[in-house]
Amino acid sequence: MPEAYCRCCGKITAHKVVMGRCKPTNESGWQGVQEFVALLLKGKHYYKLEPQYYCRVCNQRCNQTAIPHKKEFHDVSIV
Repeated sequence: MPEAYCRCCGKITAHKVVMGRCKPTNESGWQGVQEFVALLLKGKHYYKLEPQYYCRVCNQRCNQTAIPHKKEFHDVSIV
């Protein structure tokens, strides 16, 4: 599980990754209709998804721009 900083907990905690729908962009009604018709004609019946991170301790959703904390290895030698 990736680790990231949680604002609610105030520390680095384990996070679960869930694929969720992207928030719709601010577009006009006509652009939405055109996109819908294009998706129907092309046969692409799916939703755009993005990874969403949820804290395992408090179950709060993290910021979308938060990059998961990676464990770094120091003083590692290859034998």
